[in-house]
Amino acid sequence: MAKRIIAMVVVLVVAATAMYTGIRLVATAASTAHATAVIDTFDTGYTSARGMCTLSGDGRVLFCKDCDRQLPCASTTKILTAITAIENCGHLDIPIEIDPKSVGVEGTSIYLQKGEKLTIRELLYGLMLRSGNDAATAIALHVGKCAGKNFVELMNETAIKAGAVNSNFKNPHGLDQEGHYTTAKDLALISAYAMKNKTFCEIVSTKQTKISGMAYPRVIKNKNRLLNGMENCVGIKTGFTKKAGRCYVGAIREDDLTVICCVLNCGPMFEEAAELMDDGMDILQREKAAGMWFNQNNVS
Repeated sequence: MAKRIIAMVVVLVVAATAMYTGIRLVATAASTAHATAVIDTFDTGYTSARGMCTLSGDGRVLFCKDCDRQLPCASTTKILTAITAIENCGHLDIPIEIDPKSVGVEGTSIYLQKGEKLTIRELLYGLMLRSGNDAATAIALHVGKCAGKNFVELMNETAIKAGAVNSNFKNPHGLDQEGHYTTAKDLALISAYAMKNKTFCEIVSTKQTKISGMAYPRVIKNKNRLLNGMENCVGIKTGFTKKAGRCYVGAIREDDLTVICCVLNCGPMFEEAAELMDDGMDILQREKAAGMWFNQNNVS
């Protein structure tokens, strides 16, 4: 009885804290009480994003705004590209020759050249740090060939496995294309799924690295500004096209707690995501202190 009362008190405190945010808060207790509070408020100005979803590391929704609205997601698509490649490529460290179809892909590039050789791991760094569309294409062509299946089909299968049921992906880089869309909730779920993979986590948390080049090594710097701006930030990906606007998925981690935030079409994406992740972490820390918690960081 005492545990049940404590759980309900914590939920009421969380609800009161969330009232000013102007978003839908779902705070689900992980204790035996399984208390759930859902609060709707009138002011939706807390985030300017067209779609937003903030999750705990185990995929539980903490905050959301229009999180089931289908939207373009630009280069945050590459989160799915990366985890699909990692799961379907048996050898990340064997050099492969770059397919000519990967050279000169429009948009952000790591400037791959015909005939050069890089490993899939190096291409993944070029994909997730520099956001190379040519790296995305090279990865898709090689992994799809190795798997004996169209890479985009593999991406959509991986998305469903992660719990993303309202999305459809048409390419590995996120350039605008009819029928290529996701939702803030789906992309957050895909990200939570990917962040349980050790290789993926190592790549997206890297601030700078070097990969092979024809004449000299390429220096690759991460575009994720929060890796330097937030002490507990551990990833994961930025994106932008004119149609999609500024898109961002971020993750913070404190001990055994993780919060993931996805904002789609959000001008101040770093600032708003940082605040949402901090607020989400406050909720998880309160739950942990009250015993309403379990380990969510099962990284393999």
